[in-house]
Amino acid sequence: MNTNSTLSLFEAELRGHPDRDSAVDLYRHMLDLAQRADANDHEGLVRALDAWLKQRSEPRTMIAVDIAGKLKLTELQEELGRLLNDVRANKAFLPHYARWINEAIQAMS
Repeated sequence: MNTNSTLSLFEAELRGHPDRDSAVDLYRHMLDLAQRADANDHEGLVRALDAWLKQRSEPRTMIAVDIAGKLKLTELQEELGRLLNDVRANKAFLPHYARWINEAIQAMS
């Protein structure tokens, strides 16, 4: 699986995920997909999540934050730091999002 196929899979799953499910269910489902993608193509997963982090759009970016922290993808730590700075500077998301981004960064230590 390469970056494009990982992104395509994630996009399809995001679009097809039932609206009736909670955000927790969506995040859990996406983490499961990411774990499988990581086993097949770690670099493709990292590049796909990096693309979602750079989008600065909900829910993609925050799903990527969650996955990066839970899978301890240290390759994304720098981009997470940039995102955190953007949140603190009111350039992306509301200020309370900083907590989740910071938690993901700390989970990598």
